Amino acid sequence: MSDSITMEKEYQQAMEKINELLKEQETKQKSEEEKIAEKYAEMNQTPWPEEALAGIPKACDLVYEFYDWKDEDGYASIKVFMSQSEAEAYFAKLKDLVISPDGARRDNELIWVKGAGDGFTLSCTYDTHMNILSITYYYQ
Repeated sequence: MSDSITMEKEYQQAMEKINELLKEQETKQKSEEEKIAEKYAEMNQTPWPEEALAGIPKACDLVYEFYDWKDEDGYASIKVFMSQSEAEAYFAKLKDLVISPDGARRDNELIWVKGAGDGFTLSCTYDTHMNILSITYYYQ
């Protein structure tokens, strides 16, 4: 009986060690994502164009580039460097606001949504390798 008690204690100790290692790995992963987010946030220097993009929430305070071709081609384009978790949170926000009721779709490299609202249609794509969110806002 003492052998089984000893084995049980060793098993519990091993499981505790595994859980500690998993927590350490998770902490390292979070800090790496935070570093990436900070690096990309530095690249975003243009204020979010609230007036031009009525009806959609801000993805962040600053964007990398913004072009408004409303008068020429009927759309605006935004590019934002951000982490994947930030992009996923933005896509969830679009779903919650019923702009994109079906939510995000994904493949190996891209996460994307399509949606619509009062006076616009929308296409958002996040490139997981480049860490860039591209938003195309079509005026109606």
